[in-house]
Amino acid sequence: MRIHELDTILSNQIAAGEVIERPASVIKELVENSLDANATQINVDVLKGGLGMIRVTDNGDGIHQDDLPLALTRHATSKIQKYEDLVNVGSLGFRGEALASIASVSRMKLSSAIENADSGFMISNGVDGSVSVKPAAHPKGTTTEVADLFYQTPARRKFMRAERTEFHHIETVMQRLALSEYDVGFSLSHNQKEVFRFSPAHQETQKEKRLAHVFGNDFLSHALNLNYETQDLKLTGWIAEPTFSRGQADMQFFYVNGRFVRDKLLSHAVREAYRDVLFHGRHPVFVLYLTIDPATVDVNVHPTKHEVRFRESQIIYSFIRRGIKEVLSTVRAGVSCAEMVEAPLILDSAPAMPVNHELPKSSPVVQQQTMPMRMTQSETVVAEQINAAPHQPLGYAVAQLHQTYIVAQNEKGMVLVDMHAAHERILYEKLKQQATLQAISKQQLLVPMTMMLTASELEIFDEGKEIFASLGFDIDLIGEHEVAVREIPALLKNKNLLQLIKDTLADLIVEGNSTRIESMKDHILATVACHASLRSPHQLTIPEMNAILRDMERTENSGCCNHGRPTWRQFTFTELDKCFLRGQ
Repeated sequence: MRIHELDTILSNQIAAGEVIERPASVIKELVENSLDANATQINVDVLKGGLGMIRVTDNGDGIHQDDLPLALTRHATSKIQKYEDLVNVGSLGFRGEALASIASVSRMKLSSAIENADSGFMISNGVDGSVSVKPAAHPKGTTTEVADLFYQTPARRKFMRAERTEFHHIETVMQRLALSEYDVGFSLSHNQKEVFRFSPAHQETQKEKRLAHVFGNDFLSHALNLNYETQDLKLTGWIAEPTFSRGQADMQFFYVNGRFVRDKLLSHAVREAYRDVLFHGRHPVFVLYLTIDPATVDVNVHPTKHEVRFRESQIIYSFIRRGIKEVLSTVRAGVSCAEMVEAPLILDSAPAMPVNHELPKSSPVVQQQTMPMRMTQSETVVAEQINAAPHQPLGYAVAQLHQTYIVAQNEKGMVLVDMHAAHERILYEKLKQQATLQAISKQQLLVPMTMMLTASELEIFDEGKEIFASLGFDIDLIGEHEVAVREIPALLKNKNLLQLIKDTLADLIVEGNSTRIESMKDHILATVACHASLRSPHQLTIPEMNAILRDMERTENSGCCNHGRPTWRQFTFTELDKCFLRGQ
């Protein structure tokens, strides 16, 4: 066949295959147009999961009468005029192909009016690609109605899922958009039944109400507010405590300059920040907003604009990881997220527990027989300590259960602590702190290890040689593609270091960064802490138990052990009363 130019309808349908995956894709494009038009209220109505009809109405700036025919033309837009505008994209949509693509696979009607116009106008598309414009009554803003999606491409329609599934995707897209612009009101209806309605949220309580609808009320009680910035970067939002995690990565919303993105670099940075506080197989919950100079990020990577590319990816990666780790490090056992906001300094000022109370020494048989009396004595001591000493989040120890769990009493009720998990986290954080404060201990190899590098590995090695040096390695180039490892971190001796170096270089090639060596060091420290910590059965005295409680209150990430298991549990008076039907 000879080369020929594709007709307009076919080229638009090909473009639709890239942009319009399902009804939710249509709503994403239309709502983003509304946001770019400065709308403060956006209403979305759908029928049959979006396959029957989609209607998006906004009160934005509207479209001028003369521009309506261009609105359905491919590569026509009001958002960029020159190359500099493309480099510094400030709008959500800019490619100028969404409306044309949607119109090529559906029956579309677009009604719009600008401010102070005598009337609105409507444009609709014909089967042959023709468009017609006629006057129509419409307030300031735009209404776009899409019917019979994919009717011209029946093969594509067969790939659509059940109505319920398609609507679930629509609801998810609307939730993401609602969390991108709190100043805008949103509503969503399905089959003439309202699903949700959000008023514009200008105050923090209104924003939290919107968050609670998407993530659930439990998220707010476990959410940590994040506000971290440097001269050129700003990261804000909410991250959940490690104990509030999910089996799927379905509650992870990340926005770059107001645009929802799914980016491997950003996701990896968040995972690394949660690395030693999250239980294996679990996923963190967060909604984060990264503000960055538009000139340093490329949003024109993919037609759906879900992917981005950063000019300084390593700086972005380190910034996000460091910001989240700093917030997570403020989590202490016994203090809720709300209390952290109200009294953030109480943890650092918590005094050490006095250890002048000694219990009588006795055999296990005598201990078992006198336990009720010891409990009573402990309760008396606890009451005296609470009255005499400042507030302690985890309270004071009362007893030890099966030489495994510490039972404590605080102002809220009863506290149960896993002795091994708590002590493991305390030791681990102390070991990490010591490793950070002390210079990296190196071990010189009697016989240097040599390894061959590929061309790509050699190139990235030259760029990242300082990374290996800062981690305690001394690696030299001794041939065209051969390097020699002369010194290694003492902590990593007896490890497969050649494979570790290879894997680190692979990370640097693919992702531009690597925390593999640091992760191995932390893993070794975590193993040491695990083996050195108290294991059940182990009898503790009351002062020893209180010392663990005080250390937990001062230790970073003490709400969970090194493996992500919880270290403590609070049982409030309300929960205890409910167990025994008190007050009912």
